[in-house]
Formats: sequence, structure tokens, C-alpha cells
Amino acid sequence: MRRTTLQFFIRIACLLAIGLGFQTAMALPVTAGGVLSGFRGDTVSPTLIDQSLSGFEGADFKLTYDPAYLSFVSALPGSLTGGSSIIAGAPTANGSLLDILISLATPGPVSGGPGSVFEANFLIDALAPIGSTLLRFESVDRSLYDFEPFFATVNVLSQSTVPIGSTGVLAALGLLALAAMRRHASSVKRG
Repeated sequence: MRRTTLQFFIRIACLLAIGLGFQTAMALPVTAGGVLSGFRGDTVSPTLIDQSLSGFEGADFKLTYDPAYLSFVSALPGSLTGGSSIIAGAPTANGSLLDILISLATPGPVSGGPGSVFEANFLIDALAPIGSTLLRFESVDRSLYDFEPFFATVNVLSQSTVPIGSTGVLAALGLLALAAMRRHASSVKRG
């Protein structure tokens, strides 16, 4: 209960900081830092990149992800917003997906770019299917930082314990071992 109250007050403070701003910051263009790849158990960090940030004082973001692939770990300010306050709410259900709301407030107007606005850290689930999943980035309606929703791709890679090139050698060794065992068994029967 105590943590929820603290999160509520931090969120109110972030919203007040955003509401006191007189100019709307527009993010044009934004990206999520490219396609991310990792193995089960790895952490991937999609990052909101802005090419030309101007007058940014804070914003609310929503990330939507598939919990069969990813688990939210944390959110951190980016290279353009270092020293900012950032808070992430608890994941909420959105059908079979989960949404996470992230609020970011800077101590004053920030301009610059290109650079990152924030970084979200996700853990690839230990039982995640091999393949790709999408992570949706969007600005929240009441946010002064506005951009069109877009997707980042996270590829879950297969971990192979045996290099593919050596499987033929292993098969040949296995056949030799079987042949030696048969030969040994037939010589034992004769003697």
C-alpha cells in the first residue's frame, strides 16, 4: 500500500511538471533503436530515439508487449534526459498482451538530438517461443510529447549447444562406437 501511494504522488508530480509546460514538444522522427535480438534469459533494451528534441519537459508513454516473450524489468532516462525522474506503473492486461505506462519528467526544458529519450529493459522469458515479437511504443493522449505509434521487433534466438558443423562428426563417432560394441559383443559370444 505504501509503495502505491508513493507511485501515485510521483505520478502526480510528473503530470504537474508536464502540465505546467507552455509548449508542446513534438518528436519527429522517433525510432526504437532498431531490431533487438537475444537468447532466452537475456535482457533487451528498446530505446526511444529522437532526432531533434525541442522543449521537452516530460511525457507519458505506453509500451505494449507479449508476456509469452517478455517481462518488463525497468525504465531509465536516456542520453537526452539524464537526471530526469522516471516511473513505470504495474503492467495491466490488454487482451493477451500487457501495457506498461511510463512517466518521465525533466528538471527543465531539454533540447538536442539525436539521442535517446528513455530506455526500457525487458527480460526474454525462459520459455519464450523461438521467433519474433513486437513491442508497441506510443505516447499517451494527455502527453505533451506526441508521436505516431510504432513497433520495435525483438527476435528470440535459439541457443544451440552443438555447433551445426560438428553434428556429422558426432554421428560418425556414434556409428563407430555402435560398430565396436557389436564386434565386442559377437567376440564375447564366440569365446
